[in-house]
Amino acid sequence: MDQSKCQSCGMAMSKGFFGTNSDGLDNKDYCKFCYKKGQFTEPNLTMNQMIESSTDHMVTHLLYPHVKAKDIAKKTIPTLKRWKYSALEQAKTGQQPTQPAQSNLNQQKPAEKLR
Repeated sequence: MDQSKCQSCGMAMSKGFFGTNSDGLDNKDYCKFCYKKGQFTEPNLTMNQMIESSTDHMVTHLLYPHVKAKDIAKKTIPTLKRWKYSALEQAKTGQQPTQPAQSNLNQQKPAEKLR
């Protein structure tokens, strides 16, 4: 079975859980909770907010202890496609970026998006 990880929240995905592109076809990078019709469902969400949301989900629904869930989220979320640019900026400046990674990516030249 084809299984991948959402590049926004880190959720394991398989058929039926993929997000959708603007043309209605599956987007295998993002889950249906994070990405619909070619757009993020929460476009202004920050990386730190996603870490908190992911932690809350693991504690509430997967019954992880809070400390373990927070550790997993803090290690996983910054490595995902949606947040990588944001994490790099934070590491460079030592500060939290003011905009979510997707907004920053949209400001880059098209060739830079492919890296």
